[in-house]
Amino acid sequence: RKAEIERMLPVMIEAFVKLSFDFPNIVGQIPLASTISFDFLNNIFLTTCDKLRVDAHILQKRITVFTNNTYDVMFYADYVWVCSGTASLEVAFFKTPSSVIYKVNPITAVLVRLFIKIKYASLVNLCMNDEVIPEFLQNNATVENLVGHAKTILLDSTKRNQMLAKLDVLS
Repeated sequence: RKAEIERMLPVMIEAFVKLSFDFPNIVGQIPLASTISFDFLNNIFLTTCDKLRVDAHILQKRITVFTNNTYDVMFYADYVWVCSGTASLEVAFFKTPSSVIYKVNPITAVLVRLFIKIKYASLVNLCMNDEVIPEFLQNNATVENLVGHAKTILLDSTKRNQMLAKLDVLS
């Protein structure tokens, strides 16, 4: 879990910062699993802010970390970036528009491609045998892709409603 957070949280934070240029009132929420310490998460947050040259104190006022409220975050969110796995399915059951982001070690990625032949990585898409939510995996797990899809869903009610209709079929 920690390696996943180290790989993906900085991308999500940077995407949030870029998305906030177009949505100045946007707020972010990070549900923190009980198995992860706040200090671990905060260190990644501060390092990412430093790298982006963003004032961490200002950004901390816009991104809240929650413990024991994961389902509330999923339910009330307008949009979610989620790691592949059961969390993507949980978000889908709340009918919250989302996209999946996932990165693994490059060697692991090569091995997975060689030995595992599946059309989709997320449980949502596997269950529906359709791309209900976009999957931004490995080299496609970019800030630009995350921001681009989030903006599409937040601004285009037709696209949002299409995703919601597919999520409705799932649940």
